[in-house]
Amino acid sequence: MACKKLKFPGRDVVLEYYIGCGDALPAENDWRRFGSLRTKEFTVEWDTIEATDSDSVGALRENLASFQTLTISGDGTVKASGAGAQNLIDLTKHVVKPDATGGQPVVWMRMTFPDLTFTAFMLISNLSRSAPYDDVTTYSFEASATASDFGLIVEDTPDADAPDPTSIQVVPETLSLTVGEGFNFEGVVLPVGAPQGLRWTSSAPTVAAVNAVTGEVSALSAGTATITAASSVAPGVTDTATVTVVPLVQGITVSPTSVSIAEGATQQLTAAVSPTGAAPGLVYESAAPAIATVSSTGLVTGVDVGTTTVKITSAARPSVSVTVPVTVTAP
Repeated sequence: MACKKLKFPGRDVVLEYYIGCGDALPAENDWRRFGSLRTKEFTVEWDTIEATDSDSVGALRENLASFQTLTISGDGTVKASGAGAQNLIDLTKHVVKPDATGGQPVVWMRMTFPDLTFTAFMLISNLSRSAPYDDVTTYSFEASATASDFGLIVEDTPDADAPDPTSIQVVPETLSLTVGEGFNFEGVVLPVGAPQGLRWTSSAPTVAAVNAVTGEVSALSAGTATITAASSVAPGVTDTATVTVVPLVQGITVSPTSVSIAEGATQQLTAAVSPTGAAPGLVYESAAPAIATVSSTGLVTGVDVGTTTVKITSAARPSVSVTVPVTVTAP
């Protein structure tokens, strides 16, 4: 029987890395574990900006948090042979010559504490290792977080005794958005008590992009995309949702473009949005219902002699509208 991989001896912290760029999170199978840390320093700080006003209460300065700083350092041990040693060798090569990341010694790092797991895109500023005289290599490092598309990710460390994920339910299963809109998907991992961590991907990120950690979708262009949620501890357990993105309403066409009717007579307006496929909803409004009324479907009725206008507005994009002049004559 295999041991639970996340069982912790004492106060060990498991350190993993992935050599890659900051625009995409590593897949679960990408992480390379190369040792446990014996001593470790994990520090999060906020830069502050003074924002004191003349009416500050109690003579206290007011400060606002601006940028976050994360630093990680420590030392650990790894066997001089085997997978852990090879991972340390590969990391050392990358720090010395970081061609894979554009000349910057950056990697994704994941530090798993018994209670919390921290993931960030890090710049390694210092890496040292001993020349082993036996079967154990010691190493130390210093790294600081640098900008990525995801920032600092903090998640609960899965309980090694928790049940394994068997299924995921993503809500809603289908979604329609207009270009420029956004939405936060929700996902529940089953059974109850299973680790709830999820990683989100889109089959068509140019249509609907999704934040890999939060499940927030951004509609970018017309089309259809499949959003997949996968368990962060069991990537084979997934569920999907379909997102349909319709184009933004750009204009409204109407026929006829002006109306002249007698009292009591009617005239049907035929209107449509453009481009094709945009949200079709329209709102009709008469500027003077005492002269002419208009129904929700665009039927104009003459009430009294005079002139007015009917305004047709896109329900999805109220800034887009068209106005039709209406003249009501005596019967």
